[in-house]
Amino acid sequence: MRAGRKLRIEWTRLVGVLLVLMAVRLVTDPDYPVARTANPSTPSAAPPAKLLPSPLRPKGTMAAGDELEFEWSWGGAPRPWRLVLLDRSLGELTALEVGQTTRFSPTGPLEGLAPGGSYYWLVTATDDPECRCSPVLIRLP
Repeated sequence: MRAGRKLRIEWTRLVGVLLVLMAVRLVTDPDYPVARTANPSTPSAAPPAKLLPSPLRPKGTMAAGDELEFEWSWGGAPRPWRLVLLDRSLGELTALEVGQTTRFSPTGPLEGLAPGGSYYWLVTATDDPECRCSPVLIRLP
């Protein structure tokens, strides 16, 4: 009876050692768990949940003499836009209906904007308030 018990202990010990060796091999294997042919940065083929406008300019600090011109990209069908200017606390200063264009140049001074100030701007579709870009920081000269 002792021989059977000793054989069973040696068998389980051998299986345990083999499992530990296999775990060490899998951890140190450079091809595990992702094959080298897989590229994790490849975008998925799924369409975006919702198409949004993308602000192009202005962004950041404007240089002295730069003309204040707002531009954004839009990959969908033409739609009417509203340009919204915000203060530093993201409170709305003014909103301008700009039509179906993706570029707007104000013809005069904009209400609430002072030289040297920091402000935010965004565009939103007038027919769909959820279709809007994130606020973009601008610093006026």
